[in-house]
Amino acid sequence: MSEHQPIAVVLARLAQGAGRDLHNLQVKLTYVGSQLKHVPTVVFTTYYHLPRIDWFDLLRTAGVSYANDEGDIWNFTASPEEITRVIAVLSAWFGQRSSSGGESAHLSLSLVLKDSRLGEIGGEVICGLKESALLRSAIRDALDEGNGTGRRVLNLQSELIG
Repeated sequence: MSEHQPIAVVLARLAQGAGRDLHNLQVKLTYVGSQLKHVPTVVFTTYYHLPRIDWFDLLRTAGVSYANDEGDIWNFTASPEEITRVIAVLSAWFGQRSSSGGESAHLSLSLVLKDSRLGEIGGEVICGLKESALLRSAIRDALDEGNGTGRRVLNLQSELIG
């Protein structure tokens, strides 16, 4: 995980795994826009693994503020099936993406997998305002209807960001 790879490459590698391979996958959404107010970072993983925010440190983009990672961290769990759907949605999303349209940095999406037969995989992409809202909605929609906590946490982060 020492070199940064394009997010589409990271997602393609993750998509090769079955649910069991993704038990330790963590997904992080950090607001990196104008730091006028604190917006809690959201981290989710399967119920087989506890969030480890330090796993994301090596993925940070130089010159981007991750101050929100130092405050409250909101987290929720997802089933391996939900995680697999999230990876599929993100793979489709970033497989078609050409750029964030020149928008300023707004949201960091980071994914980290360790201790898996797939090896260590990690990547980050910085999204603009419009793209980040659509991205959070796509992730929320990939969750089960019954995952009220996950859906609510993503909605609350969206409301705080505005």
